[in-house]
Amino acid sequence: MVGVVLAGALAVHRAEGAAVTLSLQQLDRNNVAAGTLGVFDLTQGGDALDWIKVNGTPAGIPEKDATTILTYSTLGSVTGASYTNDGYTFTWNGGTATNPSGSNFTGVNDSSSTIGRGFRISFAAPAAGDYTLTLYGAANGLTTSGVYSLAAKQGASTLQSLATGTNLGSDSVDELVWTAHITADSTGQSFDFDYTRALAINGAIAFTGVTVVAAPEPASASIIALAALSIGCLKRRKR
Repeated sequence: MVGVVLAGALAVHRAEGAAVTLSLQQLDRNNVAAGTLGVFDLTQGGDALDWIKVNGTPAGIPEKDATTILTYSTLGSVTGASYTNDGYTFTWNGGTATNPSGSNFTGVNDSSSTIGRGFRISFAAPAAGDYTLTLYGAANGLTTSGVYSLAAKQGASTLQSLATGTNLGSDSVDELVWTAHITADSTGQSFDFDYTRALAINGAIAFTGVTVVAAPEPASASIIALAALSIGCLKRRKR
């Protein structure tokens, strides 16, 4: 049984109409064989506006063909070592010519005790609206709360930051699924998401992939929910 801890979403921060809400799902890897906890489709059935899959080093990164909504970089002189045994399998298709499709459980890893080392994902909104970004990673060295964090930024300003909890127990590595709900108020508005070490404690931080989709507008979501309710009522009447 995989342990789960869900960190509550933080209060929304607004800056000129923009908003970010962060949450974290931290899961016990539970000593399973690599890739056997489940499958994450980075392309989200074709709905992903953009996605990136890292494989050991920045060279040869599979990403959505001809799309630059998401970009990836490292922080704190991280060169990246291969992370080869994530609990989850990641799939993708519609990628760049060298990696148009694939499936693996690898990523990029950094072992250190230096605060600020890690990875940055930058998101440039293709239009004003709501988006959901999901960042996948893992870590060990979780001897206390707050060893690693995800910080949402605009320029030099940190909008929000959310930290990891303590290790969940049966495995030294915990899987980390970070979610950012984003509201952009203009085309091209940029948000940085820094996934880094926050405390000077020895351990390893891994990044496996990231994906982003457009979230339905509130009115659209209400229409979808109403349609589903209507279909349910019709089915009950036919019985």
